[in-house]
Amino acid sequence: MSTLLPYPRFKAIDANGIPYSGGKVYTFRAGTSTAKATYSDVACATPNANPVVLDSAGEATLYLKGKYKIVLKTSADVTVWTLDNVQGMGDWEESAFYPDYNETDQGAAGSGASMKDLIDWIGSENATLILAHNSGSTITTYTLSTSETIPSNISLKVQKGAKITIDAGKTLTINGNIEARDWEIFTGLGTVAGSPLNAIMLSAWFNAGLTNSTTPSGAIKSIVASGAQGDIYYHNGTTVVRLGAGTTQQFLKTQGVAANPVWATTPSIRDRSRNLIITNNASHADHQVDVDADEIILQDTDGIPLRVTSVNLTVDIAVSGLNGLDTGTESSTAWYYIWVISNGTTVAGLLSASGTAPTMPSGYTYKAFVGAVHNLAGNFRNFDQLADTYLYNAVIQVVVGTGSTTTATIDISACVPAVGVKGVFGKTGGNTGALNWFADYETFTDTQVGDNSAVPVQLAMAAAGNCFSWYLPFLKTAQTMYHQVSANDVDVWITGFTWR
Repeated sequence: MSTLLPYPRFKAIDANGIPYSGGKVYTFRAGTSTAKATYSDVACATPNANPVVLDSAGEATLYLKGKYKIVLKTSADVTVWTLDNVQGMGDWEESAFYPDYNETDQGAAGSGASMKDLIDWIGSENATLILAHNSGSTITTYTLSTSETIPSNISLKVQKGAKITIDAGKTLTINGNIEARDWEIFTGLGTVAGSPLNAIMLSAWFNAGLTNSTTPSGAIKSIVASGAQGDIYYHNGTTVVRLGAGTTQQFLKTQGVAANPVWATTPSIRDRSRNLIITNNASHADHQVDVDADEIILQDTDGIPLRVTSVNLTVDIAVSGLNGLDTGTESSTAWYYIWVISNGTTVAGLLSASGTAPTMPSGYTYKAFVGAVHNLAGNFRNFDQLADTYLYNAVIQVVVGTGSTTTATIDISACVPAVGVKGVFGKTGGNTGALNWFADYETFTDTQVGDNSAVPVQLAMAAAGNCFSWYLPFLKTAQTMYHQVSANDVDVWITGFTWR
């Protein structure tokens, strides 16, 4: 389909068709006598003089932004006609106002097109300030050298590539809505303040040199009717609060009711790791352990996960706090649990007597349980841990030349910690002669032993000195296993264990 090309320039002629050579076109804001510039290019980057003086053919190139009042005069300044509420063509919004980036200070009165000029003109009407990226450069900069406030009736819309540069010591206060996507719109060394109508302020909007003291006042709407299952809540760091109270949102949930909200945590994925290796310090220092992993999943108390990578830590019980002992003083005979912690930025290690709730340093909320070490007579036992398998460099004997033909307990608290152990590695040898040895994770009766026994470990030793390795799949009672011999005595060693 073809179209007829309209005449592309403004042209003014009299009743006889004679051009108004040297005629003058004055342009104002619609309904006022306040000057408003027209432009010589389609991007509205280069303003024309006001008035525009027509050439010998009575013509000029005029591009409009929004609505105007236009007055045509002769070269002798005699008014020919006046037209009000003239709307320019294109995608300029009717209720929008476009500050001119050429204004020296957007916070001061200028030639009619600074942000202050337009805000003062708009008054209490609803409108939008649009910062256009139309300078022809990579960035269109709107400089604010005087503090200014954008009221709640005015929205600020920023095109990609346009930025407000706020001078040091100056503040742009915004109480209306901000429209922009995830690109930087505020730069400089000043402050952005106010209570924007946005529910969330994107960190991408703010350059690192700025101070952002805005408090979003918008509220995210409830998924369903107020107080019903599915309402959205946020956690303010202390308690669960229903949205709409005006406090900065941190975490959202979709569970519970307004009268009795219940914080919905993420399914537990804490303590997962990839290529985890824990061992005594390379020099086998008696008070240090090394923790290395390609990846560890930490979690905070609200169930929010944090993935940390390339972990390489040395934790020293002689140090207090980060990369040391969480609280108190070192005990010469005790299990210490190894934690990897983070404040969201820094990753560190921690030793704690607690395998469930270490005392966290200030600001550190994420943690993962990764292992344990036994402190014996003030020295760490030497060990190596790969993923969930923990092996001692020197085996630990827990039974020496004794035995009972009825079920007896073996205290293995010096070999395995009280928290997190799944199964135990060990070896058993005949001490004085031939025997059968049985081991279980719980007490058992004499009638259970034999070739068809359900007892998980059964070893037959033909003579003293015979020795066999074994694995007991789990412990029912922490740090305790059970055994029995058919005759004579045995020696039992623990060689390591596995984590849950």
